[in-house]
Amino acid sequence: LKIAFLSSFALEFLATISVALVAVIIGFRLFFGTLDFATGFVVLLLAPEFYLPLRQLGSHYHARLQGISAAADMLIILNAPLPEQQSEHTTDKISATISSITVNNLSFTYPNSDEGIKNINLSLPNKGLIAVVGASGSGKSTLFDCLLGFHPEVIKHISINQQILSTAHIGQLQSHIAWIPQSATLFYDTIAANIKLAKPNATQQELEHAAKQAGALGFIKALPDGFNTLIGEQGEGLSGGQKQRIALARAFIKQAPVLVLDEPTAHLDSETEQVIQHAIADYAKNNLVLVIAHRLNTVKNAEQLIVMHNGKIAQQGCFNSLAAEDGEFATLLQTAQQGAVHA
Repeated sequence: LKIAFLSSFALEFLATISVALVAVIIGFRLFFGTLDFATGFVVLLLAPEFYLPLRQLGSHYHARLQGISAAADMLIILNAPLPEQQSEHTTDKISATISSITVNNLSFTYPNSDEGIKNINLSLPNKGLIAVVGASGSGKSTLFDCLLGFHPEVIKHISINQQILSTAHIGQLQSHIAWIPQSATLFYDTIAANIKLAKPNATQQELEHAAKQAGALGFIKALPDGFNTLIGEQGEGLSGGQKQRIALARAFIKQAPVLVLDEPTAHLDSETEQVIQHAIADYAKNNLVLVIAHRLNTVKNAEQLIVMHNGKIAQQGCFNSLAAEDGEFATLLQTAQQGAVHA
């Protein structure tokens, strides 16, 4: 910050003084009659443009520093040792039919930090809606990242169909999961291509069915080119709710046995929210749906509720039983502001 402020100040100061000197010189020459007004006026207009590159030098310099910093982070990843090679006992494939997911003594702490999760033990069914709630920093996202295989060092604590996973299984695990993060990524391409990212060989009928499930078919057909409408990077040109519905359609078209969501109705109006909630409930009838919940409706509709606190599972059960057993828990949920759940 010190370098940024000093360099910006120096460059702006030099550019401003230079333009001022040009103006003073033109003024004196006009006064003594050695320069006509038209020429002096044109030179005065061009002077700021002449010194513009000097002003831009500061922004380019800081962009260069950011690039160097980003490159350093990339080199750390590129130079990191490769995951352990697949051995004989890890060649078994994960079954396409997932009957159970078990987490045993899962602990993960971020480097140079005390934040993370500790001693997580979970037994998840093969279908149903499971909601994970908790205050900010309670470990919800970290738990999901571990289940998604983003932290290979703890994958051995996860079992599918009684089969302990290894780093060699991460690719297979992720192929069985459809994931929608808090901010879904959309690309500079057509809406159809963005939805079919999860299933490139999907038919037009499958495409429309997934969009209808996500409540996106109506606004997509209202666009001039429909599914062939080109959108900008990160969904530029669409509203937040429309982006979320396209991301949901992408997840639905994959028809993965496990669907992982981070509050899919956060950016939607009440009418569209009901459509999405109904679609998720239908999907959960035959598949496992894990959702980080911030809205009371999502919590009430969940078949099982997992309450996180300080990186641990504080409570677990259905909404009605937890509310009946713990008066404080029920009060916190009922009085949650703007639909956020504070456990």
